[in-house]
Amino acid sequence: MKISTVTPVFNKAEYLKPSLLSLLAQVDTTYDLEHIIVDDKSTDNSMDIINEFSSDHRIKIFNFQNHKGMAHARDFGIKQSAGDLIILHDSDLIFERSIDNAWIVLNRRSLCSKNRW
Repeated sequence: MKISTVTPVFNKAEYLKPSLLSLLAQVDTTYDLEHIIVDDKSTDNSMDIINEFSSDHRIKIFNFQNHKGMAHARDFGIKQSAGDLIILHDSDLIFERSIDNAWIVLNRRSLCSKNRW
């Protein structure tokens, strides 16, 4: 099973590195993990921090050229995801639970079709 996390980012540089590290700390080999990070034209150094993670094969980075809002960034990230399950993750939160106990999960198969996103 593939699990995608979607993290929209706008001016959260202060919190971003610990937040992303908490996602990358998930090492449960039961799942194929991907992390979608969407920067919504941050004006701080959020994109610099995101780029520090660009060499990790689990991370897909998208950078908007214009500020479109967090809902748009989240929706875009969902569209880019390939997971059977999607976890919505805010850029200022630390992911403390194991990935299999996450409570904000969309099951793409039962709630929506990819064409609707």
